[in-house]
Formats: sequence, structure tokens, C-alpha cells
Amino acid sequence: MNPSKRTLFDKELDELYSIVAKGEARGARIGKYRRVAAYILKIIAAGSSLVIATGMWPSLNQGFGIATLLAVLLDSVSSNHKRLIAEVEAGYAYESLRHNAKTSFNSKLAVLQAKFQQRGQDLTADDGELIAIQQEAHTLLSKGVSQIRERLAKVDIEALKELSLEHERAATAR
Repeated sequence: MNPSKRTLFDKELDELYSIVAKGEARGARIGKYRRVAAYILKIIAAGSSLVIATGMWPSLNQGFGIATLLAVLLDSVSSNHKRLIAEVEAGYAYESLRHNAKTSFNSKLAVLQAKFQQRGQDLTADDGELIAIQQEAHTLLSKGVSQIRERLAKVDIEALKELSLEHERAATAR
């Protein structure tokens, strides 16, 4: 493999590792924010419903009813729960992908280095076996990133479809 292609391949592999690391961090970060939003909305909806059900402050029932409705509306319009789950799953999937790619690459590299040391040789960047190991890591990362992105896109499209007012239109047409 000539040096310019080798450098390009190394950059692509580094970029894939970077995408995976960023995806893992994004899953954790967005999961944290959406989780907080989910708890707040759940507390508002459940707490307001409890206050109404117990008749604790009858004069405030309308306000608590509105708070419940708004919490449910915000959760459904933002598709918070579905997107929370999707982002957290993606974060874990990226973490697993990074771990698997790193473990596989390092274990195969260690075997290859030991083989070269037995021969009294140094492993070079142009060695075909090393390049094959790097290509396996590249393929694993590429496929994994693609699958995770496809899953996130699918969840996003499903969430957008749920914003349709078809159900409401059908209910008012009766």
C-alpha cells in the first residue's frame, strides 16, 4: 500500500473511532438531559393527578389539570420517552462497539507482534497482516456506526409520525 493511501486509511480509522467516542458521549449527555425532563414531567403529571384525585385543594383542580395536560403534551410532542430510550441505547451501543473493536484489534495485534518478535523482526506499518487487522477494525466500526445511525433515524421518523393529528381528526369526524 502506498504511503498516501496508508495515511488516508489511518485517518479514516481515527475518524471512525472519534465518531464512536462522540456517539458514546452524546448518548450519555442527551440521555441525562432527557431523563431529567422525563422525571420532571412524570412528577408534574402524577403529582397533579394525585392532588386532583385526593381532592386536597378543590379550588386548584383546574390548575392541576392544566399542569397534567401540559406535562403529557410536552412529553408526547417532544417524543421525550422514545428519544430518551433511543439515545441511551445508542450510547451503550457505541460504547460496546468501541470496546469490541479495541479488544479485537489489540488482541490480534499482540499475537502479530509476538510472532514478529519470535522472528527477531519489527512489525512495520506496511505489513500485510497489520493492514488486514486494521481493515477488520475499520469494517467493524463502519458497520456498527451505520447500524446505530439507522436505528436512531428510524426512532426519529417514528417519533415524527406520532406528531400527526390524524387520530384527533378522526375523533372529531365522528
